[in-house]
Amino acid sequence: MKRLFCLLLMTTSPAFADVPKVATDITPVYSLVSQVMDGIGQPDLIIPANASPHGYAMRPSEARMLAQADVVIWIGPTLTPWLQDPIETLASGAAKIVLSDARGTNVLPFREGEAFGSHNHGHNHDHAEEQDADHEDADHDDAGNEDAHHDGAEAFDPHLWLDPENAALWLPAIADALAAADPENAATYHSNAKRGQVAIALQEKTIAAQLEPVTGTPFVVLHDAFHYFESHFGVEAF
Repeated sequence: MKRLFCLLLMTTSPAFADVPKVATDITPVYSLVSQVMDGIGQPDLIIPANASPHGYAMRPSEARMLAQADVVIWIGPTLTPWLQDPIETLASGAAKIVLSDARGTNVLPFREGEAFGSHNHGHNHDHAEEQDADHEDADHDDAGNEDAHHDGAEAFDPHLWLDPENAALWLPAIADALAAADPENAATYHSNAKRGQVAIALQEKTIAAQLEPVTGTPFVVLHDAFHYFESHFGVEAF
């Protein structure tokens, strides 16, 4: 009987053996990928929730996650430039999804100076479209132009996930990447992505309602990481 039970387990769960191993950089990306993989598998998280993504020394177990990954999904070198070389070397054979490069992603320039400078929230850009436009504008003098923000690894504010529109946009991109690696579960990935978009939309309405009484009231932050959140919900940090 015990042998029969083991055989039944082996014959009823072969699909899980083919689920791709997915590595993610930070907890917000891990959460989005977990939503898309719901019911199929679970991604790995490289940078712990209590660690700063701007500078982190990976442990051997985390380096092993990269080495074993079939798919790597991360914000990109704008947030974690130190992670680019390990991804290229340890996960050389993995599919690599840079979410900040996804077409349609809203990007904002860094705020500079005392009290973040001009507080200009009106400059959302499509990252991919601007990359194309960079080639056309290569002969122009961009000195002093805050919108020419693709010249360096940190040329634009990398906290992109705090705009719920970006998070919702990335879900189908994540589903596409996972479906390419695991066609048998493609329908589930895409269904989960749609369900995730609905959840984000509902949460967005809840947050907007909670913030409505304090719209226009400035608040203090210790780290300028909330530009996208402020821009989307119409609040202002100093």
